[in-house]
Amino acid sequence: MLRGTGMRPSESMSMRWEFMRFDTGIYANPHGKTKSAKRTVPLLNSSLLVLRRRHMEQGFPVSGWIFPAESKTGHIATITKVFKKAREAAQLPASMCIYTARHGALTDLGRIVPTAALMEIGGHTDPRVAMGHQHPQTANLQALLDATAATERVQ
Repeated sequence: MLRGTGMRPSESMSMRWEFMRFDTGIYANPHGKTKSAKRTVPLLNSSLLVLRRRHMEQGFPVSGWIFPAESKTGHIATITKVFKKAREAAQLPASMCIYTARHGALTDLGRIVPTAALMEIGGHTDPRVAMGHQHPQTANLQALLDATAATERVQ
């Protein structure tokens, strides 16, 4: 979910069915860490398929937690311990944390959308934070400029 949406872990774990929009492929996030956290989140890659399957497995609920758990909140609050076990089993570096999935999703989107759109999708209020997800490609700049000049469109 984190890699397919770019949501913060806490936002993803507290998703509810009443804010899910299968017809448009978005999740209407109702709240979060910042004033910009209330936003529509596109469900990319396999996240929409995962949610459709989960919806069916739960009996097509119209409300309630998408990731319920027997916890104080009623939903899964964190996957830190499970993530750490999986990371160690896969022999991945300890520097890889749960937030790596959010950063990766937003970095991928940062290649194709303007900063303002990236801020909206990521729920950022500060452009400097969104800029941290943009890693300009400096290879083949001349070829990109030539292609743009030939078509009069940015590639």
